[in-house]
Amino acid sequence: MNSRSVWRPDKDEVVVENGAVATAHPIAAQVGVDILRQGGNAVDAAIATGFCLNVVEPSSSCIAGHGQMIVFMAETKQRVAIDYGHRAPRGATPDMFRVIGQSEVGNGIYQVEDNANAIGHRSVGVPGVTAGMCRAHELFGTLPLEQLLEAAIHYAREGFEANSTTALGIANNMANFERFGDAARIFLTDGYPPTPGSKVIQSDLADTLERIAREGKDALHCGDVAHAIEEEMSANGGVLTAQDLADFEPIVSDVVTTTYRGNEILSCPVPAGTVTGLQTLNILENFDLGGLDHCSTEHLHLFIEAAPARFRRSVFIHRRSRFRAGAVRRYSLEALCA
Repeated sequence: MNSRSVWRPDKDEVVVENGAVATAHPIAAQVGVDILRQGGNAVDAAIATGFCLNVVEPSSSCIAGHGQMIVFMAETKQRVAIDYGHRAPRGATPDMFRVIGQSEVGNGIYQVEDNANAIGHRSVGVPGVTAGMCRAHELFGTLPLEQLLEAAIHYAREGFEANSTTALGIANNMANFERFGDAARIFLTDGYPPTPGSKVIQSDLADTLERIAREGKDALHCGDVAHAIEEEMSANGGVLTAQDLADFEPIVSDVVTTTYRGNEILSCPVPAGTVTGLQTLNILENFDLGGLDHCSTEHLHLFIEAAPARFRRSVFIHRRSRFRAGAVRRYSLEALCA
């Protein structure tokens, strides 16, 4: 029996009896499955998977990143939302970035001078992933934190084989890695990105993960690591401080819910598009969406009319600046921006 999937363009439905783990990287998915086999619950598996993704998916995951978690405990019917999104440092000010125009690419609305709100020390918010994962473990974890981080520490210290996605992500960010020397030391071998199949080793990250396994949230948010972060920020124009890190606490709250065609949908009540996503479902419930051909003009038109204005604008931007050929072209501009 296969225990992991193989990437390909088409998709199959997966049916299992005792649990499944889905990630963008097979190593992390396998780590989550192994935790389930060792007797851990779904939260244990999510924590182990998340910390492993911080190692094997460095372009998209980070122990200093942010996110949310929704937990539903089947036995007790308890439903909890954990928000560990970035917060602005106390030293942030309204005039710390100079707006130079309206953005035509990416997720932002405005273009900032030197892209300083997205790259560099001033762009760093108060991180939440480590604190959020540790809080989830305190509330719902059943296995020791050391056990959950064991695989992540292994792949950070011993290395993992870069796939084509990892190699491409590092290659696309070479200029930023060279701008910030420590990142280049880790991800650029002799000044070049890794080739697919070569190993990526992150010894410093392994050391930090070991501290997190022993100390939990405090390993990153207090003590030597926090003060080292403050020194780095202060020396390079950043505003994040050790006090910002020490003061960070994940927010544990009730979920926000709606129904869609007889199914209850749970979401996290944070300013991250979740409420507008639920509103979109409420609108679409009044139409026969399933009766339309998937990705037909009518299907896209209906969905985009129901979706938030910000999404409509992003579709317009990507239609204009990225998709120069292919199926998207057959849809009229009116259908995409209605």
